[in-house]
Amino acid sequence: MAQTIDGPRLAVVVVVDQMRTDYLETFRGNWRGGFARLFAEGAYFEQSEYPYLNTVTCPGHATIGTGTFPHTHGMVLNGWYDRASNATVTCTEDTGARDISYGREAKSGNSAHRLLVPTLADELRAQRPGARRDGGHMGR
Repeated sequence: MAQTIDGPRLAVVVVVDQMRTDYLETFRGNWRGGFARLFAEGAYFEQSEYPYLNTVTCPGHATIGTGTFPHTHGMVLNGWYDRASNATVTCTEDTGARDISYGREAKSGNSAHRLLVPTLADELRAQRPGARRDGGHMGR
């Protein structure tokens, strides 16, 4: 009889900009609660690397969130010159989106509309009806 293999009930991706890899071990005794559990029971990669030049925030997060490289997902830098609008744009800039602000009116919107490929969250929702995304900013 064939067995069905259920996937994990929860997938968590934690990305920390500018945190040295050795800090995971150096400060291991300080991790509590959920982070300690992720560290003990989850996966982390000690010898990982980016096989491309620019390891700035937007391309890096898009690579992790989509599993593809900048030339495929379209996030080549944090900002670039956009010929269509004849202006410099940021990777998340979206005049059609409304930011949520705390106290002050947000002047511009941000979204993942410039991504050219689906994210991990998009794929999970497509393959598993009822799957949802909580938190984060890479989902579309």
